[in-house]
Amino acid sequence: MNFSKGYPKVVSVSSISERVDTETYFDGEKKAVALAPGVWTNLPDGAEMQDAVADGPFIGLCASIKAFERKNPGVERGGTCW
Repeated sequence: MNFSKGYPKVVSVSSISERVDTETYFDGEKKAVALAPGVWTNLPDGAEMQDAVADGPFIGLCASIKAFERKNPGVERGGTCW
């Protein structure tokens, strides 16, 4: 995958945009993986960042997810956007 400089990175779920329903999509998890600005995926307890990057759903802002998918043709994982 093509990532912007500084991504992917592990972040606190509490740092994710208030527009994202973190209670529903991160289900009590404390950490997430930021794939790009405005695009995250789950990081379940005990999971490695590389596994989340390879297999996790896209969660985030609609325009950000669409831009990330354009930058990474053929990578579509469904997910939820706002």
